[in-house]
Amino acid sequence: MEAIILGVISLLWTWAQVEAELLVDGRVRLNSGEPAAGAQVLLFDLTDLGAPPVAATTDEAGYFAMPRKMTRLPERYRLGQSYPNPFNSTTIIPFQLPVSGRVQLEIFNILGQQIATLVDGERSAGFHTVQWNATDSAGKAVAAGVYLYRLSADGVRLTRRMTLIDGGEGGSPGAGRGHSPAGSEEASGTVKVYGLAVSGQGLVTFVDPAFRLEPGLPINLVIERLESAPRAKVASVGILGDVNNDQRVDMADAVLVLLYSDNASIHLPNNGDIAQGDVNRDGRTDRSDAWWIFSFSVSPTDPSLPRGIGSRLLPRPDLAINSVLVSSTHLVAREPFTLSVAVRNQGGAMSAATVLRYYRSTNGTISSKDRQVGTDPVGTLSPAGTGAESVRLTAPSTPGTYFYGACVRTISGETVTGNNCSQGV
Repeated sequence: MEAIILGVISLLWTWAQVEAELLVDGRVRLNSGEPAAGAQVLLFDLTDLGAPPVAATTDEAGYFAMPRKMTRLPERYRLGQSYPNPFNSTTIIPFQLPVSGRVQLEIFNILGQQIATLVDGERSAGFHTVQWNATDSAGKAVAAGVYLYRLSADGVRLTRRMTLIDGGEGGSPGAGRGHSPAGSEEASGTVKVYGLAVSGQGLVTFVDPAFRLEPGLPINLVIERLESAPRAKVASVGILGDVNNDQRVDMADAVLVLLYSDNASIHLPNNGDIAQGDVNRDGRTDRSDAWWIFSFSVSPTDPSLPRGIGSRLLPRPDLAINSVLVSSTHLVAREPFTLSVAVRNQGGAMSAATVLRYYRSTNGTISSKDRQVGTDPVGTLSPAGTGAESVRLTAPSTPGTYFYGACVRTISGETVTGNNCSQGV
């Protein structure tokens, strides 16, 4: 009897830990009604834009779950308690992986006989969920009773149990979810507001800049496939800070810039232009720009804001060094190598022909004061056009650490010149 009592207490304690860690869970669907499998769901803390987002990936049924107050990848393997539990017809099983690798998630009956395999393949590091619809590997419904589910990954095996009942409180998975544990911040009446973003391959990025974790409400999101999204008319003249092309600069733009700083492959809504997010005009769209956009949305008259943010831009050329590459990072003295540079016109008007100058430096900052090692002509570039240039160089005869880069000469009409030189590589 003592062993049984301890086992029940342990199970209840484990369940309490799972609930305390759960931040939010829900489902993502496409506008066609299909589940959005493999979509990345992120929550950004808008009170701390420097913090990494909380992230999860939807399973085959479009479900996701995020642990509470987790701001980095898991540090260990973990198999969460299924929910709801007990359940009637379907239940969700959460698990977390500290590293990517091959994963198996299997269902067993109380006799230890395997009846179904839910996951058998590679999965990325992070937080995952999978749905079980109370059927065996042949698709046949199983009887009511107690079942075990086991996670196997990288030599680790974790097992939990769940109970299938006939009718009662099971219902559809996720029904009534989104609640917070008693005594939590949300349950006490303070509703936390986040920036929510959903993105993925072939998906138009969805953003909610004022996402509220309401107690007792299920989370259901609908997003668009890239090919089914309406094609918005692209403005001939952009607004500085408006990356989603909705003709205003607000928190949605800040969240998109935050997302882009971590994942440059996202597809912006309304055929937006991420270059409009470079509000400090340093040639990069990153978290510092997100902070300025956030600040503008709170106080648009703040005199410390970058010049021009929120304003319609005149079509002007803006040349910037987009990338610098060297063919080898470890060279023998006097060994030949290639330095390649991409020049991009980030402005809204055609740029005139100019000159690219290559430099060598003893630090990572490249300027016209460094030693010039070559030149190249740069032809005219249309807006968003890129020119690829390269030069064949010889490594110095004196051993040491050297930095290489380039500067493009300012052209007529160009008002932003802080991005005309690259960083050293």
